[in-house]
Amino acid sequence: MTIICLKGAKQICEAIGESHKEIMHLVVEEGLPAWKRRGRGGWRALPDDLRDWVRKQRDRNIAEMFEREAELARRKRRSTAVRRFYAEPAMCR
Repeated sequence: MTIICLKGAKQICEAIGESHKEIMHLVVEEGLPAWKRRGRGGWRALPDDLRDWVRKQRDRNIAEMFEREAELARRKRRSTAVRRFYAEPAMCR
């Protein structure tokens, strides 16, 4: 039988690898596509929506990781250049 809708914070969060205690934060702050019917009862989510959300999270986090690594590399190059500058004999400073 194909699962049409996941029900409950535990089932939804288990599917995406998160703690069920974080579901409100994930919905409000991270855009997790889950809802409560008429604002009450258990949480519900569609498996395809969750799959898309996880992929978007992956893509966003990978991009941010590469940006951080590039910035660290730039800082390291600048730092190395400054150390070399001050390590060289002062001829015309």
